[in-house]
Amino acid sequence: MDICVLVMEGTNNEAETSHSLAAVGLTPHIVIIRELIAGKYSLHQFNGLVIPGGFSAGDYVRSGAIFAAYLRPLLPDLRSLIADGWPVLGICNGFQILVELGVLPDCKENDETPGPTAILTRNSSARFECRAVSLRCEQINLFTRGLKRGEIIELPAAHAEGRFVTSTKILEEITTTGQVAFRYVGPSIPAEYPYNPNGSLDDIAGLVNRQGNVLGIMPHPERAFYWYQQASWPRQQEVHHYGPGYPFFAGMAAYIKERE
Repeated sequence: MDICVLVMEGTNNEAETSHSLAAVGLTPHIVIIRELIAGKYSLHQFNGLVIPGGFSAGDYVRSGAIFAAYLRPLLPDLRSLIADGWPVLGICNGFQILVELGVLPDCKENDETPGPTAILTRNSSARFECRAVSLRCEQINLFTRGLKRGEIIELPAAHAEGRFVTSTKILEEITTTGQVAFRYVGPSIPAEYPYNPNGSLDDIAGLVNRQGNVLGIMPHPERAFYWYQQASWPRQQEVHHYGPGYPFFAGMAAYIKERE
């Protein structure tokens, strides 16, 4: 059960991500994008892909753009991996990269003309936002099978460009097809700042593809894998070994095991 953890200069969450994958019985392999391009590795030799968070290429141009440009020649291999049903998880910068590639949102428009149909752009606050945020699980897929629809969890967010923006047409399509995986929640609807830390359209914090095996999410599940990584841990009455980030990786492992 080999998982490719794809990185380049500026990626900085590969260690936490790899630890989370290994802790649920998967075998992570940290692969530099240049090694993939050179043919040292192939996406087809892996049972899944995770693109972790960080600031790839220093976030020059815009977050994820340069990483996506490196990966774009291998987009047919990535789409083949997805079509074969293997899981793909993009966290924070990884989510930005999947959006830049046009993998998410998964729209009919991309079936004929692949390309980005949305952006994750600069936060409305025009500042780097770093805090725990509350998310509501909007649908169940392989990554969220350990959660309940409507369940609210807390994950840490850390980004300067996480505001999801797209056209009214695309928003209607992804809402109708059930691609909104997570929304930011607060005392009011829509969630206001700081509960929605970046001003994302429709409070969108995470998207899944139509097939249900690709998830992009801005907050970091790997940074809440254990209970003591939660901001609220001193107030918890019961000590649980795992935190709210655990189901993302456990669900991925269970799904892969079922396929083998």
